[in-house]
Amino acid sequence: MWFLVALCVAFWAKFAFVYDIPPYAKAGGLANVSAYVAVKPWWFGPPAFDVASYMPDLATGSDTLSPYNLLVLELGRYASIIKQPQLVWVEHSQG
Repeated sequence: MWFLVALCVAFWAKFAFVYDIPPYAKAGGLANVSAYVAVKPWWFGPPAFDVASYMPDLATGSDTLSPYNLLVLELGRYASIIKQPQLVWVEHSQG
């Protein structure tokens, strides 16, 4: 039981499950990726990121910033989870 608790705390502390990634954020190593687990460069914080929930409202978006840059601004201090992920596990998209 204690091992399971320690494993959950370790995951919460240093890993994040990232899913629902918009197409414009799937550049480079994230192409054809639907979800992944990455090492967080910070301690603790959210253990899961539904990236679509951070997507900016494109109807009220900026004329000068791309949707990707708006997403990075919305993620704030957690933007590195999309910009420079240290991947541990990857689920590839079908097709």
